Amino acid sequence: SESHGPIIYDDASFNSSIPSVIIPMANPILENAKDSLLHALAITGGDVTSKAFEKALVPLVHYYEEAGWDARDPEGIYSHHEYTRRVEGMWLCLSKPTYFGNLGETSNGDPMYTLGRMAFDMFLPTQLVCSLQGNFNPVNIVPSNARADTIENCPKKLKDEILSGSAVLREYNIVTAFTIEPHLADFPNAPNKHVRRAIKGIMTTYGYVLPDPTTPNRLSIWFTGGRIEPNNNVHDEREWNRLFKRDHPGRVLSERIRLLAASLLMGAEAPTKLNDDGSMSFEFTRPLGGHGIAYLDVIYLDNTLRIVRGHRGTIFAFVRVPGQRI
Repeated sequence: SESHGPIIYDDASFNSSIPSVIIPMANPILENAKDSLLHALAITGGDVTSKAFEKALVPLVHYYEEAGWDARDPEGIYSHHEYTRRVEGMWLCLSKPTYFGNLGETSNGDPMYTLGRMAFDMFLPTQLVCSLQGNFNPVNIVPSNARADTIENCPKKLKDEILSGSAVLREYNIVTAFTIEPHLADFPNAPNKHVRRAIKGIMTTYGYVLPDPTTPNRLSIWFTGGRIEPNNNVHDEREWNRLFKRDHPGRVLSERIRLLAASLLMGAEAPTKLNDDGSMSFEFTRPLGGHGIAYLDVIYLDNTLRIVRGHRGTIFAFVRVPGQRI
């Protein structure tokens, strides 16, 4: 048969004649399972290992598997119908953070971690104690005319596939709202002793996903870098600059070893100073990844709920943020 070259997938390719994947009429079993799952997350603070969550998840996963939907399939995304199953959009993560080294919770119930644990030890001071208020996950298709720009920071094994344009390439960023806590009695030696008031910041981890060509509902994932910046508030900006411009102790031995490993394996480049806008950024010039190496399996997806399982078995639950166009 005659070949016409690869099909390039991006939002500009929208064709109203492509059939959309529409959710059928309300299913009481599914709706009850969703309600139970969301209730379990609410009462446990996002614990996806609770018995109530696991029980509610079973019928959702079974239904999704039986229906035969596939989150990789581009024909399921080219419809702006309100009830179409789409990976793209703005999502709010309901699951507990999975960083190592949890330090407890604030009086508001927000989990606390060091800045180093949150960001691959890339930012000084690494021992700064921060609380997390929420994670957002914007997912967007990379336009065909921008795909080449991603090649310099992608796993080597995926370069040809990305350049060919034969599969949907999506941005998969994680945006975390966090607070640098003021001096904490439980952590007297932490750099927070120099923090006069709570400082709100934003951390963005930049990543991409590409459909695995052999496994349904599997998206291969890699991360290319990250950035922290103060919240858009003049008081936060002033205190942020005051804190990060101080001379802080260097990394401890274990942190230096992790940073060296990241540099050797992923080409990590840590920032050395604040940018003019108060931000700091790092980059992975050789990110780890590839099909079968780092991935997310979509185990349930509808117009409001997305549940994925990472390659290490961790489950993440997301709800779509309404009113956010792709």
